[in-house]
Amino acid sequence: MKILSADKVEVRIERQPDSSDCKWCLYCKIEKKNKSKLLFMIKTNVSPYLLFQQNKINLIENSKKIKSEVLKHSEL
Repeated sequence: MKILSADKVEVRIERQPDSSDCKWCLYCKIEKKNKSKLLFMIKTNVSPYLLFQQNKINLIENSKKIKSEVLKHSEL
């Protein structure tokens, strides 16, 4: 597994048209200093799901607070 550091991270989920060979595409893009790079794209026919979790050292739990914090930075 490769571990990267970034100044900004963008995860984009796109529903594809019916004529496409997949139903969903997920993109992960990072920015560091003044450079940006698309790290990967995932194609799938299964609807993606997101987990918003908080690491509490000895426990990882689902968190509405983390979900709210992440989604407030999203552009809709």
